[in-house]
Amino acid sequence: MIRNLKTGLKILKYGHGVKSTVIYTVIVVILGVVSAIIDIANPVKSGASFLPIGYFVMLASLFLIQLFYSVNVAGIVQASPLKKKLQTSVPTALNVAAILCGYLATVLTEGIALAITPEAEGHICRQLVFTILLLVIIMVYTAAAYKLFFLITIMFVMTFFWCYQFMNGSLLEEIPDGGKGMFWLLAAAGLGIIIICSFLYYLITLALYKLPLSKMAQAGALRKEM
Repeated sequence: MIRNLKTGLKILKYGHGVKSTVIYTVIVVILGVVSAIIDIANPVKSGASFLPIGYFVMLASLFLIQLFYSVNVAGIVQASPLKKKLQTSVPTALNVAAILCGYLATVLTEGIALAITPEAEGHICRQLVFTILLLVIIMVYTAAAYKLFFLITIMFVMTFFWCYQFMNGSLLEEIPDGGKGMFWLLAAAGLGIIIICSFLYYLITLALYKLPLSKMAQAGALRKEM
C-alpha cells in the first residue's frame, strides 16, 4: 500500500496540466475551509448547506485521480509491464489516501463545530452522513469512470442528486440534537465504510483494467492528443 502510494505520488508530476490541477485543488481547498469556518461559526443557521465540506473533499480527490490517469494514456505506460499495477493497485492507494485525509479533516472540522455548539449535533451529523455518502459515490465513480465514462457519469449524476435529496429528506431529520455520542459513532462507521470501499475500488479496477481508457474521461486538451 505504502509503496503503491509513493509510486502514485511520483507519477503525478508527469500528469497533463499539473499547474492548472494544483490551482483548481488549492481553490477547492480554500472554499472548503471557508465552508468549514461558516459551519463552525454558526452550524445551526448554516443548516443543511448546498456545499458541506465533504463536497470539497470529493472534488479535491477527483482532481488528483484525473491527474494520475492523464499519465496512463501515454504509449510508454500502455506498453509497460507495469500497466496493470498502474491502473489497479496504484490508483487505489492514491485514491484511498486522498479520501482518508479529506475525511479525517472533515471529522476534525465537524468535531470542533460540535464542541463549540453541542446542541447542533443533529445538523452536524447530517453533514457527516452526506460526506460519507459523497465519498462512497466518488470512490466507486473514479474506479470505473476512466473506462466506462458515459455510463458511470450518468449513474453518478443520478446518484448525487438522490444523495442530496436524501440529505434534505425526512429520514435524516430524525437525527436528534444534543450530546456527542451519535457524531463519533457515525465518524467511526464512516471510516469503516471507506476501508470497505477501498477494497471495492480495487476490485472494480481489477475487473476493468483490460478495457481501453475512455477518451472522454480526459481533459479537453489531452483528448486532442489521443
